[in-house]
Amino acid sequence: MKNMIVNSIAIISPNSKTAKYAEFTAGINVVTSNKNINGNYVGKSSLLRSIYHTLGADGKFTTSLWEREGKYTYILDFSINNSRFRMLRFDNLFKLYDENNSLLFKVINRTDLAIELNKLFNQEIYLKNKNNEYSIAHPAFNYLLNYIDQKEIRVSEFSTFNGLNAFSAFYSDLLYSHLGVNNKQFNELKIESDELNRKIGEINKKNLMFNEMLAQIDKNKDLNSNYSEIEVLKKELQKHQDEYTKLIGEANKLKEKLLKTNDSKIEIEFAINELRKMISSDEKVLDKSIKEHTCPICNSELRDDSHAYIHKAVDVDGAKFQLLDAERELGKLSREIILTNSKYEDNLAELKRIEARVFEGNKGLEDTIKSYGMKKIKANIFEEISNNEVSKNTFIEDRKKITKLLRSLDERKKEVNKKYLTNFYDIYQKYSLGGFDLSSIDSVETKIKVDGTRVNITQVAWLCSLLKTKYEFNPDSLIYPLVFDNPNNADFDEDNERKIFNLIFDNLPENGQIITSLVGFDQNLYNSYEIKKKIMLVNPENSLLNNDDFESCLDRYSSIL
Repeated sequence: MKNMIVNSIAIISPNSKTAKYAEFTAGINVVTSNKNINGNYVGKSSLLRSIYHTLGADGKFTTSLWEREGKYTYILDFSINNSRFRMLRFDNLFKLYDENNSLLFKVINRTDLAIELNKLFNQEIYLKNKNNEYSIAHPAFNYLLNYIDQKEIRVSEFSTFNGLNAFSAFYSDLLYSHLGVNNKQFNELKIESDELNRKIGEINKKNLMFNEMLAQIDKNKDLNSNYSEIEVLKKELQKHQDEYTKLIGEANKLKEKLLKTNDSKIEIEFAINELRKMISSDEKVLDKSIKEHTCPICNSELRDDSHAYIHKAVDVDGAKFQLLDAERELGKLSREIILTNSKYEDNLAELKRIEARVFEGNKGLEDTIKSYGMKKIKANIFEEISNNEVSKNTFIEDRKKITKLLRSLDERKKEVNKKYLTNFYDIYQKYSLGGFDLSSIDSVETKIKVDGTRVNITQVAWLCSLLKTKYEFNPDSLIYPLVFDNPNNADFDEDNERKIFNLIFDNLPENGQIITSLVGFDQNLYNSYEIKKKIMLVNPENSLLNNDDFESCLDRYSSIL
């Protein structure tokens, strides 16, 4: 198993020239402050939030106080077994360096960061996004079992980081992924199995319909001509094929000619009507001109109106000759239409005579043709049924393979749930949890409902049970530090406090790390545990970053540039 150990963290505010540097070690680390003198608001939570924040989660800092003077630079020094790394974060920029300060990667978005960290951590978590499609989860989801924020303690809930709503309904997928069950694969196989069932059902419906069609065809005895009758028909049709094809071609040409001639006729008829309207109008104008001695062109009064009259009269006469010419063309087109139509009718009559010769002497030939068509349809139906059966058999075989995989994954889920329930029951008994009905919990997906006085210890117990199960069923994944920020927050029962920390310390992973915090931590109460490092914060309220740490943190930053 691989363990991550946080060695140190540097938080730098370049604008205020202040910083905070803290070192940690493998084993149990406790960040504390004086219970009687400025014990609260000295930055214990901010220090612990910064750990996973540097690794890509978005910590829920107090926005009005944290980074109020500008974005901070975070540098987390951590080890994975014998390899050492440094992660630098500035806003959305992430840079990872090895122990020689060589840059391993640089990214500016969570998806790319998740891809790079998964190579290092050997843990891929896929969750459904807003489009209901599985995609790689942001790094924050890797740390959810290992982090408690004192202000976000809710039993069986994940709300310790910002931005978790990027993935909807992730609860079950997240838990099973951590516990070594590929829930992404399980759900995708289930969807694929449902799709195969749908396809098989559709094929069954189609083949049922095709078989009913075949039954109807076979019932009609009149459409069951023998093969020899169909062969006679084929030969008869072949004999007249060339002549028939030629006549069809001519018929199409005559039809096209008729259409064009009719179009021309309509155009000339329209022109004739327009000429007649113009002639009638102009003659009325000439009559008025003679009576009123006005110009037929411009309507002005004339002393000698003969010239204008003659000019207009010539136009009228010209239009009359145009009318005659148009009527002559109309007559020619009308005759052409009659002749072409006659040829077309003769052509159609000849086609019918050929058809009559083909069918003549072949009694029931119309039924023979129908029968031939039906036989072709039957052949196509049989082919379609055969193809459908091949596809159906392929789908059935694919479904068998998927069912086998689903059973295997489902069995693993059952084993995981059994072990989780055993682990949770042991913790329940050992630490006298109470406050809820243990029998109501039947799987990791069951959310625990507990009264207010038991919330903190139950949440710690729930996470520790999940982690213990994870270590057994997902041994190749990285073991992250348990970063539990003031896990007894708002619980003033001292007995509960000791139970909570005993529970946490009892669940220190082998070669692992715990980083927790508590105001006024009394090490004497936990003599049975080896507290490797106790960090006492003595700074004023809301002043975690200080001038004294700035230079040393700046040196650490400069060393990796």
